[in-house]
Amino acid sequence: MGTPIRISEAASIALHACIWLARDTGRYHATREICAALACSQSHLAKVMQDLARARIIQSQRGPSGGIRLAARPDQTTLRAVYEAVDGAIAQDVACLLPLSVCPGEGCVLGRALAAIHNQFASLLARTTLADIVNATTQEKL
Repeated sequence: MGTPIRISEAASIALHACIWLARDTGRYHATREICAALACSQSHLAKVMQDLARARIIQSQRGPSGGIRLAARPDQTTLRAVYEAVDGAIAQDVACLLPLSVCPGEGCVLGRALAAIHNQFASLLARTTLADIVNATTQEKL
């Protein structure tokens, strides 16, 4: 079954990993620990963590007591910041679902509805922090 809002696998891993890290901010976590919790590959997680580190969302430390942790408090990091660190800025213009050769452009019946849904989703990501999600969920697997 399809979903109208699609999030890349990398962005999904980033969001889940950051929420998982937000549940225990007091220490560094090994990547294998995060991979086990999220059931993702270490190579994919490593790529995502590089993007998050570049955006200063996470910090990494090498060595036996090293690992990964959030760079800021969970209430200071929005879902949008995490998403955009991996997938880039959220588009401002929403195109029709139809190819340009078929869509009537200004007269598109889906255009306004899609733009509204897109804007609501972007707004939700911008106003929701990692702490909001942690506080709204239990310690179950994400």
